[in-house]
Amino acid sequence: PKKVVEGIFPLKEMEIPELKKHIVIIGKDSSALKLIEMAKCTGIPYVSIIFDPVIVKDKLKIRDTVIYGDAVNEPILLKAHIDKAESVVISVGDTIPAMAIIEKVRKLNKKIFIIVRSKHLEDIEHFYKLGVDQVIPEKMEIAIDLFNMVLIKKSYSKKEINRKISAIRNKFLG
Repeated sequence: PKKVVEGIFPLKEMEIPELKKHIVIIGKDSSALKLIEMAKCTGIPYVSIIFDPVIVKDKLKIRDTVIYGDAVNEPILLKAHIDKAESVVISVGDTIPAMAIIEKVRKLNKKIFIIVRSKHLEDIEHFYKLGVDQVIPEKMEIAIDLFNMVLIKKSYSKKEINRKISAIRNKFLG
């Protein structure tokens, strides 16, 4: 049947323009989707890789630069021009797939700046050993944002808030 051949959610392939020094955003969670919107708002060139046909279909309707697929696969990464990208944000949530993506990305682009979201503090060291440049621990950043609001409410100066937040990051994240 036609539905089986074309799939339940038939997606038209988007032709990704040749890009250099762009951001590749990998993930379908709210952080990745918000990052896409931020890149669009600021005019920063980006390509997103999303492994959810429903989200991709919606993104294609509004002409977002999006690729449907699993970023563990090299052809998907190459379609996003990962080899010419300046940075990549990996926000997939699960540790094992994130590690596999990191290894592929680093293999295809030795100079790329890799940022990864980590659900668990205990995964941070593993990510850095794989060659990640920056790990954003999900729960820690939320706690820091909340504490930042408390400090603002207590009328600390911006300089004092930055000093305290920096000290907290150093204590908990080394």
